[in-house]
Amino acid sequence: MDLWYAVRTKPRQEFRAQENLKRQGFCTYFPLLQPAGRRKRTEPLFPGYLFLQEKPLQEESLQGEPLQGESLQGESLQGESLQGESSEVFRLPWEKVRSTRGVLCFVRFGPEPARLEGTVVNAIREREKLMEKSPPGFFKHGQAVSFVDDGSLNGLQGVYLCDKGEERCVILLNFLNRTQKVVVPQASLC
Repeated sequence: MDLWYAVRTKPRQEFRAQENLKRQGFCTYFPLLQPAGRRKRTEPLFPGYLFLQEKPLQEESLQGEPLQGESLQGESLQGESLQGESSEVFRLPWEKVRSTRGVLCFVRFGPEPARLEGTVVNAIREREKLMEKSPPGFFKHGQAVSFVDDGSLNGLQGVYLCDKGEERCVILLNFLNRTQKVVVPQASLC
């Protein structure tokens, strides 16, 4: 099972935290967004947060480290075995992550750290790729477009008319045998 943790970073130090965690051998994911308008600099999709994958550690890599340690709750960190048959031990060195430059803390729900399944992170990655493929201002007048948001227009198709500001556009939508002009965010189109 592919597990990820949400990590809170210090203000505007997401890149520093990611770089330092990668140097220590951690697998991180930091989704970025290309903003609309004149600014060409990428911005974090979730400012102040990044994702850290829980990786399997082999027995050789545990030499010199005790097999038991303190977790966030003060209980011992016994490795969980995958389906009871594998010799891989899943463990995250909490203090090493929390003392990394740029990292503030783990996101927690009560005493437990927030865990995300790999499917959630993969869905975020797919959404990030969709936003890269269709940046705002990409569409031309008369082009057929589809809605990709999770709202009530999901899956409907329309015709792109024009921009309305930096982040919105006007779509001609045929709905219930009537043609309607709808103003929607450009990020919800594909």
